[in-house]
Amino acid sequence: MRCRNIKPKEQITGYVPPMERWIENIPIRTYMEGDTIFWISDTENIYEAPAFFNPAMGLNRDLAILSVKLLSNIRKRKIRFFEPLAGIGARGVRLVNEANEAIEESVINDFGEISTKLAAFNRGKLKDNRLIQFKREARALMLELAENKFKYQMIDLDPFGSPAPFIDFIWSLLARNGIVSVTATDMTALAGVFPKACLRKYGAYPLNNERTHETAIRIVIGLVARSAARQERGIKPLLSVSTDHYVKIFLQVQEGRGKANESVSRLGNVFFCQQCQWVGFEYPQRHTKHGKLLKAGELWKGELFDQNWNRQLLELLPNVNLHATKRIEKILNEAIYAHDIPYYYAIEEISSYLHVNTPKSKKIVEDLHSLGFKACKTTFRKQAIRTNAPLWIIEKIVRKDT
Repeated sequence: MRCRNIKPKEQITGYVPPMERWIENIPIRTYMEGDTIFWISDTENIYEAPAFFNPAMGLNRDLAILSVKLLSNIRKRKIRFFEPLAGIGARGVRLVNEANEAIEESVINDFGEISTKLAAFNRGKLKDNRLIQFKREARALMLELAENKFKYQMIDLDPFGSPAPFIDFIWSLLARNGIVSVTATDMTALAGVFPKACLRKYGAYPLNNERTHETAIRIVIGLVARSAARQERGIKPLLSVSTDHYVKIFLQVQEGRGKANESVSRLGNVFFCQQCQWVGFEYPQRHTKHGKLLKAGELWKGELFDQNWNRQLLELLPNVNLHATKRIEKILNEAIYAHDIPYYYAIEEISSYLHVNTPKSKKIVEDLHSLGFKACKTTFRKQAIRTNAPLWIIEKIVRKDT
């Protein structure tokens, strides 16, 4: 049963009406992504723009549109979507325009002066009252929305940097068994360049090695799992993405202390050999070949992908005109095929350890298939594969294919 709101949204502090005309003395221009045209700052350098918009995050926004459409199909209802850190509102505008039949309401918020005005101008051009806007510090807004019983089936947390300061505030807004999407762009911390920063923000120690992309994702999922567990909720990762300068995860939230306990039980450490490519979630009794192992964590040890969810996304993909369809197809194929394979092997690192030239990943995958093992190229890193073959088999094939 849907909770009745205490206040109408127009009376929530920070509500912003649409802007019909651009009155600021700041140059803007149109930009097209997917099937949507919206307005952005007209600057050559995105980091000097008075209202930040990153074209490289088109894939991120595409995945939100695809996920909302699928969630609406599964639930057989329209979706209420909330984005507390929305910038110029590109995702919200695209959702209402491109996932039109799936959206009941898309709520966006930003605290920046110019980004808020540009988002309001984009709303004015869209002319759809299902797109709601606020200008408020994100945590303060989430507390007031929760106090007034607003609920959303999907929340997309996409900060500039770490999601850690905001993650504890989303749970009171999330509808039962809702979907949470979390992005992290502070890769220098998550990738182990500044390990103390990662320890402060995420409560986990990272490692700066060839598997840093997946370790970063597992650290972020660990952060979300611990936060959800404090509210007696568990999580189920649906899709995990490492690309460009960020990591992104989609998770289904599951109610109850039993689910919370189940999620917490999947937290722990991961161990790496500094020389060969051995990796494992349990410290081995006998791996003395190369001395002491490196450790990262505490992080998520469970699966990163849900096979059924991603199979349905892939079936839906041809029916949606997205910005990055081909890249999404590769991501989903890996998620479906290798959903139960933790960590990838970096072929160039194995080759370096074996003192041989680096063979092509495609040939190694073919040879592993011929031996009856699962294997595929990963989207997390170039020249890397996921496989359930033991390391000694991979080493043997690398030597043979050189």
